[in-house]
This record gives sequence, structure tokens and C-alpha cells, in this order.
Amino acid sequence: MRKICGILILLVALSTLLFAAETPYKLKGRDIQIHKTNIRFKKIEFHQKNTMVITTNDDVIVDIKGSVVSLSSTEPAKVSMVLPADKTYHYTDTKMKCEFTSTTALCITDDNSIIEFADGLMTIQGNEGELIRIGKEGITIKDDGDRVEISSEGIIIEDENENKQITGFWGKLLGSTVKSLVGVTMGRYADNPGELMKSLLNGDRQYFSIDENDDETVWQEVENLQYKDPAAETITLDVDNQNGNITILNWDEKYIDITATKKSHSSEEALKDITVALEGTHGCKVKTTIPEGIRGSVSYLIKVPRRAHLRRIQTTNGGIYIRNTRGEIEATTTNGMIDVRHVMGTLKAITTNGAIEVTDVDTILELGTTNGHIAAEILTLDNDLNIHTTNALLKVRINPKLNALIKGATSNAEISVKGLSLHTENSYKNHFQGRLNKGGPTLQLTTSNASIKIQSNKKEF
Repeated sequence: MRKICGILILLVALSTLLFAAETPYKLKGRDIQIHKTNIRFKKIEFHQKNTMVITTNDDVIVDIKGSVVSLSSTEPAKVSMVLPADKTYHYTDTKMKCEFTSTTALCITDDNSIIEFADGLMTIQGNEGELIRIGKEGITIKDDGDRVEISSEGIIIEDENENKQITGFWGKLLGSTVKSLVGVTMGRYADNPGELMKSLLNGDRQYFSIDENDDETVWQEVENLQYKDPAAETITLDVDNQNGNITILNWDEKYIDITATKKSHSSEEALKDITVALEGTHGCKVKTTIPEGIRGSVSYLIKVPRRAHLRRIQTTNGGIYIRNTRGEIEATTTNGMIDVRHVMGTLKAITTNGAIEVTDVDTILELGTTNGHIAAEILTLDNDLNIHTTNALLKVRINPKLNALIKGATSNAEISVKGLSLHTENSYKNHFQGRLNKGGPTLQLTTSNASIKIQSNKKEF
């Protein structure tokens, strides 16, 4: 009997311990700030309930004041969190600043690298424009103008001297093998922002760094500027840069924050001759000046308020990356990629020797490049639209409800159509013309020596 009583007492004590270890907390507000001290996360998940549930077997103090959640412990402790899915979470430490939801994640590191999960893709963008993109369909690597894309369809290699598409048996076999390995090692991040955030918040970022193998001496200086105009109903932004990337993100503050990373390959003294200036009184114009004879560059990380309107964003020898903004955007560069997502307004994007990728933009006016692939989502089509490149793949996802006349032309490759009910008017291997629904404005798609893929935006690439 004493043995049975002892077991019952143990079970009661254990059940009490387990019950005490899992505690729900109500969270106020939609934007939640998270702080942690001596805490590592075992798991971060999301649910549809309105409470946060924390599970731990350690002595962890949870302090909630308004929309700020603080987790702390005197000794290193592990915590599992289940978070309400309808809120936005913010985390900041000395190494990075993150914002994440149940479906997206965006982190900016101390060296202005960007780690992002959105639309089923994970993107790691280095501060020099290096880019790794991982998704269910494969992996893309871009560095200093070179690009490699690996998928089950094969391998595409682009650099300044060649454009190879290895799509035969061995290319598809190797591509499928790499895709499977990527899926095993990284798939959990692409499918679950909570897993990605757990790794980032714990400091396990070894998979998300891009190492530079450049022995040349480079002198660097970081300059921070702000533009404020409280009286203006709308703040406009123009950027005129030379030799460097431009990254533009939105944030909740009411002013524009500009972090300019200046680099010189000439001398340390030359840094003072590379200038960054703000011009204009009714709108912000960021202008770079690099005197002739100086080998230098400036890369920008610009955070704009939600009411800001972007206009002309221009650089050379660098990429342009824009997220969650609005405006009448004209983005132009040379020898660099243009990557734009989630924009209310219009977009014209022109580059050379670089790719263009566009997702969730209200109205596209024109997309054009040379020697770089184009991947674009077409949501509306009120006027004729020309999307053109050379020597590279062109892929478009189209709203199936549009009324449009679609024309495609390429050479030495094929045009494919999937997921759209088109009335074909003229179709050959490398030329196509078809009417979507009632027909309407013309969508002209043009490339050379590469395929054109036309699909519904209701399906994945």
C-alpha cells in the first residue's frame, strides 16, 4: 500500500510540475517586442489562439509589460513558445534586428546582411550583393555577377563569359540530387518561420553567412543619416548612387533612416572624398559622389516610414532590393540585380547583366535586362507591358482573371504555358500568341537562347 501511495504521490507531484511548466499568457497589442537573457529556444510555433504558451522545466522568469515580453533566467535555460499567429514579433540584439510573423521573417544583421523568409523562399543577401536563395524548387547562388541556379530541371550557369544550361540527363540527375539535399538540410526553415527564427535567435547562424575571399585591402566607414519632415503628408525618396547596392525596407518610425557603408579600394584617406548627401527640402534625395580616380563604393540600407513614396532609385554596379513599400518606382542599375516585393503602386525596372525578380506589385510598367533572368508576377494589366531580356530564362506568373493578349518570342528554346486557359492564335516552338479571357492590352515577352515559361500565379514556379 505504501508503495502504491508513493507512486500516486509521485504522479501527482509530476503532473503538478508539468502543469506548472506550461503557462499561457495574454498578449496586448499586435506588435510584440521580445527580449531574452540566458535563454535558448527549443521550439517556436504558432497557433490561432490569443494567448502565448511558454513551456520550460527551468527556472525562467516571464515578465510582460504591455506589448513587451521579457524572458530571463539566472542560469542558461531552454524554452518552448507557442505564439498567436495574428501578431508581429520584434527582436533586437547586438548582432541583428528581426521582425517575424507566422508566415514571414526578416532579419538585418550588424553588417547589413539580410536574411528573409517570404513566399516560400528563404533569401540570404550579403552586404556586397552576394545572394543565396533556397526554396522547394532548388537553390540559386549569385556573387559578383556570376549566377548558378540548380533545380530538378538541371543547372544554369551565367557569368560574363558564358551562359550554360545543362538540362540533359546528367544535368537533371545532378540538379535533382542537389535539390533533395537542400530539401533535407534546409527545408525545415523554408516551411516554418518558427524554425528559422529559433536558429537565428539562438545565434546558430553558421548556415546563413557568406564568406568573402578577397585578399585585397579595403577601407570601410559607416555613415548614418536621417531625414525628417513631420509636416509633410507624404515623404518622397529618390536615391542616386554609384557603385553599390541599395536596400529599402519599411519600418514603423516616421522618418527615413539611412545607413551608408562607404568602401575604398584606393586608400583610407580616400574615404573622406566619397560623400553621401541629402538634398531637397520637400522630399528626400540621397546622392553619392565618388570622385574620378577613386576606386570606391557605397552600399545603402534605407528604412522608410509606411507613408513614404519611392520614386527614382538608381545605382551602378550594384543591386536594388525593395520590400513592403509604395510609390511610383523607377529602379535602374547596371551589372546588378533588381528584386522588388510587396509594393503598392507602379514599377519600372531596368538593368543590364543582372536578374529581375518581382512579386506582388500593383502595376508593372516595364521590366528589361540583358544577360539576366526575369521572374515576375503580373497582377494587373491596364496597358501594354513589355518584359524583355537576352540569353536568359523568362518566367511570368499571371493572374488568370486578366483580360490580355499574350505574345512570346525566343530563339533556340521553347515556350511553355501551364495553368492558364488561353485561346491560342499563333503557336510555334519559339513563338506564341494567345488570348487570355476576353483579350485586352498586350503582354510582350521576349528573350533569346533561353526558355519562356508562362503560368498562373495561383501555382508555384
